[in-house]
Amino acid sequence: MFTRIAYISEATCAMDDQALKDLAEQSSQKNRKIEITGYLYFCRNRFFQYIEGPREASLQLMDVIRADARHTVKEELMIHGQPKRLFPGWNLRWLRQMELHALHLEHTISDFMGGKLAFRDIAYWEQRIWEMISQLAENQQQIPVKTGPIGSSNIRRILDSEL
Repeated sequence: MFTRIAYISEATCAMDDQALKDLAEQSSQKNRKIEITGYLYFCRNRFFQYIEGPREASLQLMDVIRADARHTVKEELMIHGQPKRLFPGWNLRWLRQMELHALHLEHTISDFMGGKLAFRDIAYWEQRIWEMISQLAENQQQIPVKTGPIGSSNIRRILDSEL
């Protein structure tokens, strides 16, 4: 069984393409070792990240993510006990706006990132974001995938090395 987590955060420092590329590459390597898959999207100084994996690894990774000084987590959505992964080949895929545009998903994610708190119907936005994640999962084969084996390791040691 897997835990799925989606969150929005606001950058606390400048994030250019090189910084995002470096972040994605480093995170992908660590995620592979702790059996985490998912993706990262950055737009208008905000991150949207989706991660999935074993419950313990997912929760420990979220602790590391919350403690990262490069951003401040604003919103989190979490579901436990999911029977399968949605993105088994993406240890951490950095999605760019043009990729979401090709799948007609950029407006959904941008609306959510732009101010979930401004909307009164939080349940509606939670449902919309899970639908968007599912739609991306269904269409992920349209985006070139970088794959690699998922191995197991000492989760806490790997995560602590990121801090």
